Amino acid sequence: MFRCLLNPVMVTGLFEGSASQLNNLALYLCFFEAIYSGAVAEGFEVDSKWIRLGIPTFFILVAINAFISVRFKVYRVTNERIEVEKGLISKRIDHIDLFQVKDTKLKVGIIDRLFGIGDVIIISEDSTDSELTVQDIRWPRALYDQLKKEAVRADRRRGILHLD
Repeated sequence: MFRCLLNPVMVTGLFEGSASQLNNLALYLCFFEAIYSGAVAEGFEVDSKWIRLGIPTFFILVAINAFISVRFKVYRVTNERIEVEKGLISKRIDHIDLFQVKDTKLKVGIIDRLFGIGDVIIISEDSTDSELTVQDIRWPRALYDQLKKEAVRADRRRGILHLD
């Protein structure tokens, strides 16, 4: 819990985390298959060393890129806003204020259910980020329910009433 100097309202952290690497599982399996294929190709007479080295190197670079893009994307949800911080060297932070949230959706596929991950899609009135997806997080239902409650509370703090 921390207090912003410009806004005296207490800000409470509700969620902080990054996406699951399970999203890249198929890619990692292709990576290991490419490494194995490269090792097997060493035993065969392949005309070009570029084929022997190029295919595994390509999959290595793609797998590293996928790992970094997931690892260095952090989602933060407070009782005031939702933030997405991206980047390894240079950082970029996008946010949506909770009073601008119009709707939230929960998306959990069959494979996602096996691993306990899913996506929470936030639709807002923000002109720059009208839709934000919190991808492949553990226990997405808990975040979904919490976001719905906090969006209503943020509206009440601004004097907006919801009639269900």
